[in-house]
Amino acid sequence: MTDLEERVIAEAKLCRWPEPERAVRLLETFVSEHKQAVRSKLLLASLYSDDYGEGVMGAERLYREVLAANPDNLAGLCGLALLHGRVSSVDADESLSLLARAASVSTDPEMLLNFANKAWDLRKFEVAAEGFSKLRHVAKEQGKDHLARIADDSLAAVKARRIPANLAYSHPEME
Repeated sequence: MTDLEERVIAEAKLCRWPEPERAVRLLETFVSEHKQAVRSKLLLASLYSDDYGEGVMGAERLYREVLAANPDNLAGLCGLALLHGRVSSVDADESLSLLARAASVSTDPEMLLNFANKAWDLRKFEVAAEGFSKLRHVAKEQGKDHLARIADDSLAAVKARRIPANLAYSHPEME
């Protein structure tokens, strides 16, 4: 990332909440002039996914551009996957596949949590159970007891075939 991109991102983050449309304009201008500015594209995509600027369709386009250049970009994988269920062409299978890829290329157990949560949300109980079992193991290995507890509680709910409510998804930092 260049110093210029760093400055643009810093300014966009400062005005993101009080003036999101200003942040969108700033990033759109920068991205149009700097096609390889991945972090700027990801921040702009996240604003679009919050229904600013081009909206969800613009977010999908940007996430796909990032993934075309780097298929292992965690923020791109998760961002695109989490557009499922919104006005986008991301279907359930693609969403789950993207989150599986994110979990496979990352050592962050929260990527496993995203995958297991999405499988659960899609009522793919066996896949979700496998994900939560793996999460429990990895979380314990890494000393992340809170995630191990979440995995245990979620695994019990999945095995009982309970329908999930208010699942939270983790968004990795822009790369």
